[in-house]
Amino acid sequence: MRQRKLCFAIPTQPATLFYGAPNVPAPVYDFGRLFNATDAVRTATLDAEQLNPQFLPPAPPKQSLTERYPQLLWVALLAVVSILAAIAFRSAKRLS
Repeated sequence: MRQRKLCFAIPTQPATLFYGAPNVPAPVYDFGRLFNATDAVRTATLDAEQLNPQFLPPAPPKQSLTERYPQLLWVALLAVVSILAAIAFRSAKRLS
């Protein structure tokens, strides 16, 4: 894994680092403009990786009706074409 550097204010309690959701965008904080690089820098170490017992996978995105049933679009299109053909046939019969 590539080396990453995290900058944050020193917490009073132990901090927990969560990672691994590829579809969640990175948050934007104002910490970048508040961070003073001249402050004393301390290096932290991480314990062994653990699974988060409270993690719930995100719900799958809802699909539209035509994405769930692609045949439905073709059935509706065929029905409309059939109805229009029947109307055109009856109109042609009346004119003759």
